Amino acid sequence: MKIFARIILIVSMFIFVFGSLGNTPKASFVVNSVNDGADANHGNGICATSGGECTLRAALQETKALVGPDTITFNIPGSGSLRTINLTSQLPTIDHVVTLDGSTQSDDARVQINGTNAGYIGLWIAEDGCVIHHLELMNFSIGIWLVNVTGTYIGETTVMNSSLDGININGGSANQIGGNDDIANVISRNARHGIQIANSDNNLIYGNYIGIISNFGNSPNEKNGIFIGDGSQGNIIGGSALGQPNYIVANDEEEIRISGTASGNILKHNYIQIKPDGSQDDSTGIYYGILIDGADQNEIGGSTFGDGNYICSNIKISSEKEDATNFSFGNIIQGNQLGTSADGLSGCLAGSAISIVDSSDNIIGGIGDAGNLIAGYRDNGIILTGELTTNNTIQGNQIGFDSDGQPLGGNVGISIYEANNNLIGGLTLQTGNEIANQSSYGIVLSGEMNLLGEWVTKTENNKIQSNLIHNNGDVGICLNPRVGCPTLNDYYDADLGPNHLINFPVIYLADYDGAFLNLDVVMPGLLNVTLTYSLDYFTSSTCDPSGYGEGETFFRNESVIANVGGGIRFQRSWPAGSDVLGKYLTITATDPDGNTSEFSKCALIKYPNDVFIPLLIK
Repeated sequence: MKIFARIILIVSMFIFVFGSLGNTPKASFVVNSVNDGADANHGNGICATSGGECTLRAALQETKALVGPDTITFNIPGSGSLRTINLTSQLPTIDHVVTLDGSTQSDDARVQINGTNAGYIGLWIAEDGCVIHHLELMNFSIGIWLVNVTGTYIGETTVMNSSLDGININGGSANQIGGNDDIANVISRNARHGIQIANSDNNLIYGNYIGIISNFGNSPNEKNGIFIGDGSQGNIIGGSALGQPNYIVANDEEEIRISGTASGNILKHNYIQIKPDGSQDDSTGIYYGILIDGADQNEIGGSTFGDGNYICSNIKISSEKEDATNFSFGNIIQGNQLGTSADGLSGCLAGSAISIVDSSDNIIGGIGDAGNLIAGYRDNGIILTGELTTNNTIQGNQIGFDSDGQPLGGNVGISIYEANNNLIGGLTLQTGNEIANQSSYGIVLSGEMNLLGEWVTKTENNKIQSNLIHNNGDVGICLNPRVGCPTLNDYYDADLGPNHLINFPVIYLADYDGAFLNLDVVMPGLLNVTLTYSLDYFTSSTCDPSGYGEGETFFRNESVIANVGGGIRFQRSWPAGSDVLGKYLTITATDPDGNTSEFSKCALIKYPNDVFIPLLIK
């Protein structure tokens, strides 16, 4: 289901549920004591203990005896900025429609509910349409537990020091946790997850501080900031409007984890490892910024401007985590800024920005705003690894640039290891990635070899087309890093190894006569086999120091047929402007199975009669 359709569905459900709250409340109680006494006479419509006080416990006991909806507000006398209600046992389950509003203190003091001696749950909500606002819940096992409810709202509430989860949503749908800046929740320093969602659909979670507190100091949850588990679908984490992002920072494991049979969840416009003041977290306990393990068809970011996440961390999609029970496939990563500061101008990531491990049919990037900005990492911009990593598509990404278009690369742009049948780029310039400013390769493919130098794993049928690859420290495309690149051509090209170590085209002539670019090219093929190769032509302002590649500007694509004799030699004459003169021409070849070659040897585009000698055979 598309993002827009899901939002309409969820908003409609909220209107239906919250619209019913516009009725005049059946009863309204004002808590005026921090004590924990019980109501003296349940159901008489009067909140009063035997001593005449209205305690929180007494007010909740009265609501259980009434039809509702009811409202509980607070005006507890005292001094200082905090009124602490120390519970002696668990509060009654909220099984009628109730609004708990702590913003009504006449002196603006915060109301804290302390569960050190109270038992398991802080607020156990078992009725649709409840509202929890402007409270603090401290020292429970679970701060707030939503059980099979719809349309509950939690805003401007702090939930900390739980021995399990801060907020746990189990079953139900269309609940809202958070909102704009002025109603953000602080959900931190809990011993398990900040928020856990299980078997619950279409919830909205946005505008929260998770793992930090209101002054932006670190206060991590000991596991995940947000955990979305089995059976949870269509939940939206984050918001697109100003003031709506979640700031999820410094949690001990993943900031967001989606696991098991959770599907169709959307993460958009969150700040991961970036605080509201723009500062970055430098804690070392984080595993991944976002982890999807065993879950399918979730979306990180989106193709609409403003939906992307700002991730000073990394993303991993995997089927390998120890408790994953499902194969992960069909997830989408689009429109995000990864590996950089909030302004996109400095790097902040030690590892790889995106890792796909034994997962298939994922999409990274796309056309226009769907492309990701990936920079500032130390290892790989994107790494695909594992024999189950197939049919992934990587398109339209900027890899190795800051938000101003200046160099901010890493070690390798894209690395493919023992992964097969993946697409990097496409047949048009719009689908291509731009990969530049790496200290090593632009793209590298590799696998395992035995002691005899024989390939024992497959890395094949990975199509690399229409990408702009330039200004990298090593060759633009490398198929054999264990031996060293470039991998020179051999007779008849019957190789094993990454992408079958397919031969690259050989340029014998690249002349410009003032109107036409005239070429003489050989495409080495296989003996006794007729194959159609797709050739990508590129020009560059400089030639790689190796003499091979790279491909700074896409010139054109064509198909050629190499005959049974082991190849084809052909000539071309294409209209071209004078700007090609003095540039370097390179070509890549892709066979019918989707294996793409390294870049050919550079050929300087010159006036006729200058000398150029190609290198064909190793």
